[in-house]
Amino acid sequence: MLALLAANAYLGIDDANLQHIYWFLVAFGVLAISLLVFRVIGLIIAARREQKASWNTYRQLAKTRGLNSAQIEFLVFIARQAQVKRPPKILGSIQLLDKVVQKSQEQYVFTEKQLILIDSIRKKLVTSKVRWSANSSEERRQLERTRCSWNARMVHMPRRCCRQGNAQIHR
Repeated sequence: MLALLAANAYLGIDDANLQHIYWFLVAFGVLAISLLVFRVIGLIIAARREQKASWNTYRQLAKTRGLNSAQIEFLVFIARQAQVKRPPKILGSIQLLDKVVQKSQEQYVFTEKQLILIDSIRKKLVTSKVRWSANSSEERRQLERTRCSWNARMVHMPRRCCRQGNAQIHR
């Protein structure tokens, strides 16, 4: 290999033809750039998909909180104006909702109808509560089953014993 690189006409060896090596390096460079472009496009698509899933979650949570479609779309508009990173958090915090409304009001002037809509949304979010249904009894049980580092002894008592006032522990 060294002899080819140091070749000259005096030794009787022809010059090395490096054209194939240059074409190989060009092809390798084009391949690397195309792989990078495909990777960047894939990351952009994944980010958009994640953002769309976040907005779908937001809409579903808003429906469970008792908001109608006009209120949900208006909240989406406000959240996008304020550039909120996690839209579902707006539904859980009235303070965050107020901040988002203030931010979007700086950029966009609301009409009287929209202000009434914001007021009705705020009232619904303040008064809505989590209701336990018969189907969610599994979730309620899971709240009671937490890990405890103490050596706790639990005793179950029937309800009728508690009502009578003479609670006795049965072993």
